[in-house]
Amino acid sequence: MFPNIPPSPQLSKDERKLCKYYKNLNHAERNTLLLFAEFLSSKESSVETEEILMVLQKPLPIPATEGESVVKGIKRLKSSYFMIEDQDLLHEVSALMTEHVMQGVSAKEVMLKIERVFEKFYDKYKKDFLENTKEINE
Repeated sequence: MFPNIPPSPQLSKDERKLCKYYKNLNHAERNTLLLFAEFLSSKESSVETEEILMVLQKPLPIPATEGESVVKGIKRLKSSYFMIEDQDLLHEVSALMTEHVMQGVSAKEVMLKIERVFEKFYDKYKKDFLENTKEINE
């Protein structure tokens, strides 16, 4: 159609996914993501992937918004506790979501319970990490 303009390359599935996540972040979170991406792609960084994985990840302090829905609260907690696998949380979080939807338990009450679930799984992650690190260093 425009002979002098080369066609724009199609983004891969992962690139589209990354763009989607980026668009959902606030300014500070975008800067953090960009700094991390810059670090990972830096040629000066000689840190092996295994060494990066040896760092205990800590939750990001993302505050709840006023009148936050359960779905938005879960998304916030998933962003905060990015190191926890979704499949680990699925059973307990969906049971609590069902309490909210089917039994009318308030969003505030359900979110307090869901936050405890995330904290519990983070504590397990931390314990497992420390045990694995101890074994490697021995």
